Amino acid sequence: VVLHNRNFQRVLVMYHLYCWGAYFYLSWLPTYLQTGRGMTEDQMKIASAMPPLAGLFGVLAGGFLSDRLSRKYSLRMARCSIGAASLIGAGACLIAATLVRGNTTAVVLMSVGLGIMNAMLPVAWSLCVDLGKQHSGAISGAMNMAGQAGSFISSVAFGYFVEWFGSYDLALMPLAAMLILSGITFAAIDPSD
Repeated sequence: VVLHNRNFQRVLVMYHLYCWGAYFYLSWLPTYLQTGRGMTEDQMKIASAMPPLAGLFGVLAGGFLSDRLSRKYSLRMARCSIGAASLIGAGACLIAATLVRGNTTAVVLMSVGLGIMNAMLPVAWSLCVDLGKQHSGAISGAMNMAGQAGSFISSVAFGYFVEWFGSYDLALMPLAAMLILSGITFAAIDPSD
């Protein structure tokens, strides 16, 4: 019965698409910065640390904002506004990072992107509790499985994208598009349903 639930289906699609963009930061970011943007090892010491640091602050901010919005407005506002805005904003930041010439600006944009994107994480996991109630563990597991499938596919696909497009920047565009589609999908989820 739950497999036919539209909200459950949207959660799976949302998290799958999210992981396409998110896993880039875990698997390809150092290669992108060194090979794709020509950064030196000394530059990498700071550049590779900035996105995860921003991501940490994003997780904290997302949980805090979601709690505040749920008390002041509605559960849907608390979950969907943060989830959708975070994912769409992260996709826009990735696109912007590929369009700038300066490495510092690109790293800042990617850091802001990961920070914004990670604000969605506590919201997505809370969404599993909202929708699953006493079955939230099963919903969480299914969401995570859908996401890890996206992570695996994207980590392999990015290498092929680089080869096909002949550019690390162009290879990031499909991942950014997946984040934006994930945000659009998140906006359609109703946690109170």
